[in-house]
Amino acid sequence: MKKKITLDNNFIFFVITILSFLIVLGLSPTISNDDISISFFICFILLLKSLSYSKRWLKYLLSLLLLYFFGEIVIRYYFKIDDIYFTLVILFLYLYGVARNISVQILHKHCKLLNKIIGSFGLYIILGMMWAVIYSLSIYIYPGSISGLNTGNNIELFVNTLYFSFVVLSSLGFGDILPHTAMMKMLVSLEAMMGLFYIAVVVSTLVNSKSQTE
Repeated sequence: MKKKITLDNNFIFFVITILSFLIVLGLSPTISNDDISISFFICFILLLKSLSYSKRWLKYLLSLLLLYFFGEIVIRYYFKIDDIYFTLVILFLYLYGVARNISVQILHKHCKLLNKIIGSFGLYIILGMMWAVIYSLSIYIYPGSISGLNTGNNIELFVNTLYFSFVVLSSLGFGDILPHTAMMKMLVSLEAMMGLFYIAVVVSTLVNSKSQTE
């Protein structure tokens, strides 16, 4: 029997999808950019399916797609300049929409506890990805603001900033990648504080949800 995606299990599909895409990114040195693009498109469809319960989310996503489509045409074929900045901004807005959508469901009292726990983990991953986009943008605007990053191509840069983002968000602090500019140091500090605050809020929310079900 085919397993349907419902509001009681949608975050399971969401987390599996996003983890699969992270694995694909990790394999990026050994696979082609076309394969990565196809994987991203598949993940995009599956993420849309797992979060499609909200009409407001669908309208937001449609608006974002239209903005990206027309923006790409104008930037690439009219101005004929590099569109990496525009792409990263659109990606950030998309991840913001995903994060907001997950947060609304997690905080809803009717969300099942197990689905809420899995959703909280998924939201943690999305937050890390949002900060990775911010770091990538910062590096393109101010080269050298972070040391220890291999900036061979756009995908490789994003993979490295993603790694750096999760190291900071989880407060591991390996020290292999370091911020140099004052602004970058502030951004890294903000992400570290957000990571600690997020854990405290999630634990409090889950404990409260558990007590309400008893």
